[in-house]
Amino acid sequence: DLSRNRQFGLALAQESDLSVSSILSEMGQTVEGYSTARSAYLLSQKLKLDTPILRMAYEVLYENRPVRDAVAHLLHREQKGEFDLISQ
Repeated sequence: DLSRNRQFGLALAQESDLSVSSILSEMGQTVEGYSTARSAYLLSQKLKLDTPILRMAYEVLYENRPVRDAVAHLLHREQKGEFDLISQ
């Protein structure tokens, strides 16, 4: 697989004992999605948007949240309409 973002994501999911910085160092290439996730998360915070998937990605990448914990958090969060804000 040639996608650096995909390679990074697979390594992150499979190599639970490696840190994000270790995976990035081992890859030795720019992973655009890594910095883009931070920019998108910070923008969502500035705009006061509820972006649970983006928030979990940010926490995994930048706050060392375990991937399994982030997935469990998303699966167990309160369900609501994704477009509730638009109709208000």
